[in-house]
Amino acid sequence: MNLFSHKRRLFTVMGSLALILALLSACAGQQDTNNANSQSSKQRTITDATGKKTIPAHPKRVAATSQQLMEYLIPLGIPVKAAPKATITEKFYPYFPKDKQKGIHVVGDSAPLNFEGFLAQKPDLIFVREDTQSYDKMSQIAPSIMIKETQNWRTDFKAYAKIMNKEQAAKDYLAKYQKKVDAYKAQLKKSVGNKKVVFIRLLDKQVRIYNNLPTSVGGVLYHDLGLTPVAGIESKDLFAAISLEKLLEMNPDYIFVQTGKQDEKPAVSEKRLKQITSGAIWQSLNAFKNHHVFVVDSSFFNNTPMSQLNTAKIVTEKLSK
Repeated sequence: MNLFSHKRRLFTVMGSLALILALLSACAGQQDTNNANSQSSKQRTITDATGKKTIPAHPKRVAATSQQLMEYLIPLGIPVKAAPKATITEKFYPYFPKDKQKGIHVVGDSAPLNFEGFLAQKPDLIFVREDTQSYDKMSQIAPSIMIKETQNWRTDFKAYAKIMNKEQAAKDYLAKYQKKVDAYKAQLKKSVGNKKVVFIRLLDKQVRIYNNLPTSVGGVLYHDLGLTPVAGIESKDLFAAISLEKLLEMNPDYIFVQTGKQDEKPAVSEKRLKQITSGAIWQSLNAFKNHHVFVVDSSFFNNTPMSQLNTAKIVTEKLSK
């Protein structure tokens, strides 16, 4: 073999080696890219009330620090695995669907929160009400989300949906909600007409009447269902304190009444209700005389998607009898 042939063979071998090394390098680079893409696809960057953060793209073990908060997540199709009790006496609110209760581990009371209990559930994402102290503790357990809350449940619902890429689910739920309350509204127009309806809460030394606001229980009664309020409850405040004498002066046709305080035992609430409603002023009310007084539970105060629909349903059932 002459020198020229030897060099030509050497160049050919070196060229083949270079090509093989280039191909191996390209494959390795592609694998690194695929791994990076795979890792990034498992995480998302979102912005909530506390700033930018990274959360799981598809969380499997979601926790909520209240059942009211959980009501924003369930309609969005977000599976909740851990949450505290609804009240001191109830594991879940009465209207919470039985099939939705399955798989939810109830972690102690809502106040104070059982942080050790949440930790034991190993959540991969936690939703926290607008409470900085709870957020600081929960965010040490897992990535946590907290929004800037408003008095409008629809606004908050859309905020959660945006963060979780569930805008279409939110639109679907709101459309379903509107369709149902529109049907209730038409039904009540026939059964109640323009008769006056109020919602009050009885406390030890105060009667609270809930005002004509587009949120909370007033939003359901007067805006969603189109019921007629008594004069004088147009206010920027959620409720106003009135006397029984003032209530008699208003003399509504229908009264929805709730008695009790946060986490108060039922026996105490019932005793207060009996004391107030056995008095002469109460029994002079037209609503009392006509058997149009309806005692309801504290979930009427929940300004949340599932509660609001339940309130609309109960009000319609009571007023259509």
